[in-house]
Amino acid sequence: MEFQNRLDALERRLRAFQIDYERFLAGARATPPEEAEAELGNAVRELRVHARSAADGFRLSALEARFNSYRELFKKRLRESEIGLRPRLPIEEPARHDPHEGVTVSRRVEEDWAAALFQGLYGGGRAPDIDLDSFRRYLERQVATLREKTGCSSVRLRVVDSDGKMKLRAKPVRPGGDGRAS
Repeated sequence: MEFQNRLDALERRLRAFQIDYERFLAGARATPPEEAEAELGNAVRELRVHARSAADGFRLSALEARFNSYRELFKKRLRESEIGLRPRLPIEEPARHDPHEGVTVSRRVEEDWAAALFQGLYGGGRAPDIDLDSFRRYLERQVATLREKTGCSSVRLRVVDSDGKMKLRAKPVRPGGDGRAS
């Protein structure tokens, strides 16, 4: 039974190794998990000596094969990324715009601005009745209409909480103004 527990622990460590290497290849971890790789190799060799039954040996062989497959795959992917065949995936950046602070739009609504406003409106669990691209085009139409109506140079768009409901507010910005409430 103790050997089974050691195999279970090896399997958990193997899964952690896989996750750490995937994080490294995605750019979310600065260094490859070489220490964990060496420890796993040692653990496999040590368990190989203590395997008693055919079932234990079979399970250990399966874990060892998986470990070796991961190691080879990760080394191949690392070589590819180093020579430029496979670009490293960027780390997803947090939103650069606060939907409650708002954004000032002159003509075109940038995609990241629209995404921040969209998230502010629909991120709280409310099911969107519009997709992001349609939402961006809607914002551009509203900005154009408000600029035409008021003669303003740009429009400040922001998300506000009105009685527990998130709503979009638009405020004309006069030349030289920043659109913030004073």
